[in-house]
Amino acid sequence: MNINKSNRTHLCLENSPAKDRFRRNMRLEKLSKVLNEYTNEIYSYVLSSIKYENGYFKQYGCAPNFNGKYVTLTTCKHYMRSFREPQDWKNVWIAGFGHLNNESKKNFLFYLMQIKIAFISFIELWNFLDSDKETQNIKNSRFHPYGDVFEPKKDSRVNDEKEAKDKSFEFYHMPIDSHKHKDKHESWKKDIYKYYMNLKRRPALLVGNEDNTFYWSKPLIYFKEKLPRNCKKFGNIQEFIGLLEEK
Repeated sequence: MNINKSNRTHLCLENSPAKDRFRRNMRLEKLSKVLNEYTNEIYSYVLSSIKYENGYFKQYGCAPNFNGKYVTLTTCKHYMRSFREPQDWKNVWIAGFGHLNNESKKNFLFYLMQIKIAFISFIELWNFLDSDKETQNIKNSRFHPYGDVFEPKKDSRVNDEKEAKDKSFEFYHMPIDSHKHKDKHESWKKDIYKYYMNLKRRPALLVGNEDNTFYWSKPLIYFKEKLPRNCKKFGNIQEFIGLLEEK
């Protein structure tokens, strides 16, 4: 579980994908053609951590995290991520929208991804990323203020289910002091141990399919209707596409 020491001091100073990652600023007509064969369900929401500055979107939060090979959603939308068991998230789509502050009431598409795999604990996610040290390193909250993956301690065995629920954050290293969720509310702990009694499960940790991830650095495609900030589900992604319009 040791991180590559050469990457410890190279802090990721922003949460944005490298230029060669994901498909960027795709027009609606092309997007519709690319997604024409898909019929999976999709969840959409409006990001509160997105700001519109000088004609471009900028992500000021750590979720979703665009650094590395995969987009990951692990520290936001906890309740939405609890709607399904981890295995039931595969191939489902997530759409995140930004807004133009006071310039427009429209919600513009910021990212769209299809889920590749999901996990119930950060230990499982960490082990999955073991095969991609670059992504594991740059998403590590222990060394990066925008990191959304918590590094397990060497002795992270859990003796029983109750212990896992009550003390799960103790099995992980604390995030760096400048981390976005290391605040007075200790938000990072809830990212790890949050549990919804009514749903009888924890939020799944979502990993996007790198081949089916789309990113918009500027407002191009918007949702025709007003979107609720929390979450809106569509039974078919084609229904969702039909409600989009280009600027």
